[in-house]
Amino acid sequence: MGDKEKSVIGANLKFLRKERNMTQEELAQALGIGRHSIGSYEEGRAEPKIETLLSITELFKIPIEVFVKEDLAVLTAPEIEAIRGNYKTDVEGRNMRILSITVDNQGKELIQLVNQKAAAGYLNGYADPEYVETLPTFHLPLPHFNNGTFRAFEVAGDSMLPIKPGSYIVGEFIENWRDIKDGMVYVVVSNSEGVVLKRVTNKINRDGTGTLQLKSDNPVYQGYEVNIEDIKEVWKARAFISQDFPDPDLSLERISSIVMELQQEVIKMKKW
Repeated sequence: MGDKEKSVIGANLKFLRKERNMTQEELAQALGIGRHSIGSYEEGRAEPKIETLLSITELFKIPIEVFVKEDLAVLTAPEIEAIRGNYKTDVEGRNMRILSITVDNQGKELIQLVNQKAAAGYLNGYADPEYVETLPTFHLPLPHFNNGTFRAFEVAGDSMLPIKPGSYIVGEFIENWRDIKDGMVYVVVSNSEGVVLKRVTNKINRDGTGTLQLKSDNPVYQGYEVNIEDIKEVWKARAFISQDFPDPDLSLERISSIVMELQQEVIKMKKW
């Protein structure tokens, strides 16, 4: 990238940051990078990595080809809003699905482990190779994991019983979100919900807008929808690892029965 492009990027970054009334520190936190990096970009002393560029353009809803070439400061507010109106999340993963991975000394991809403690930081660092390299890694010598890219996430809470808290879901990276199948279980990473394990219904429209409907297997929890623009990554659940063996008496039917009994008790208590 030449000096001219770095200058345009720096000027546009500063313009968009001030448009949002954000400090350099606030922008750095939103992007998961250091504040000094923001200063270097705005002054044209350094150029952002492609992962950071994609995060910037996604944050401000500006197409990347406009952000790196056009001087946004000379445009009117309606012109900028028109540009934003043409911005759509790349649900098919053609331009916006940059995935950081790690490999062993033989060049084979390793499975990164995202435990509950790391989940909060993962939302900001998922596309940063330096962050991903800090995650614990392991390899599963099984034929099902020879092809594809996988990541393991620790399950938090009891919304997906009988998969218990503390279990680990091994998910396969989904590049094209149109491939998401209704009723299957996925790990969904989003700004609003963080890292969650849910059963998904695909409501992506033909024009790339829409939502994913997320549902828990535990009937105590209500389902909800997450807007496509809010989603960072989707991983299809391929296996789970747990130290707790299934309780033969704790089937989904039994859980539903227990919940219904509790609801009836609550209704009776309210009547009193």
